[in-house]
Amino acid sequence: MFVLTNIEDTIRVEPRFFVKPAAVAIADQINAKYANHVLVGRIVSSTSEAIRVSMGFFDDIYIPPHLLPSPSAFDYQEQAWFWLLDPASDAQRADPLLSQPEERMYLDTGESIRFVVESNCFYDHEPGPAVGEGKLGDNPGVGSVPGDAGAKGTTTHTAYKIIGSIAGQGLGLLAWWAGAEQVPVEEGEGGEEMEPVEQ
Repeated sequence: MFVLTNIEDTIRVEPRFFVKPAAVAIADQINAKYANHVLVGRIVSSTSEAIRVSMGFFDDIYIPPHLLPSPSAFDYQEQAWFWLLDPASDAQRADPLLSQPEERMYLDTGESIRFVVESNCFYDHEPGPAVGEGKLGDNPGVGSVPGDAGAKGTTTHTAYKIIGSIAGQGLGLLAWWAGAEQVPVEEGEGGEEMEPVEQ
C-alpha cells in the first residue's frame, strides 16, 4: 500500500551538477535525499576487499571497506570484518586490530545484514578476447571490489552488481539493533529521521 504525500523542500544543486540537464540534476538530488533503498540480505563471504551479500535471488552485492562503519578492520584469522563501536583509545581508533576480540562486533558469514544501496554497476559483455589475452587497455590488478574490471584473479565480469553501505544509523547486522526502539530526534539540517536507542 502506498500513501501519497506532498512535500515542499528546497533542494540544493551544486555547480558541479550543472553539466546535467536541470530536470535530471534536480531529480538526482531529490533521490539522494529522499530515496530509501534499504535492503536486508545475508553475508555469504568476506575478503579484505569486500563483504559479499546475498538476497537469495541475487548474490552480487558488495560492501567495500570504505562503506563500513568506522573504525573497522579485517581480521585475517577469523576471515571476517569487524567494527569497534567504542574504541578504548586513539590507537585503537587508528588501528582497530589493536583491540581485544571481545570488543569487536564481527560481521560473520551467515548473519543477516541491513544495508543501503550506494550504486548499481552494469557491465556490458562484449565479444572479444578474454581478460589477460592482450586486449589493449587492460590493467591487471586494478579494482577494489571482486568482479571489477581488472581486479586481481578476475577472468569474467559480473553483468550487474550492487555496491552497498552499512556506514549509517540502523544499518549493519540485524542483531546489532535487536531490542532497539525508535525514538524521535530533533530534525536537523540534514533531515535526520529516527535514531535507534538501546532499551
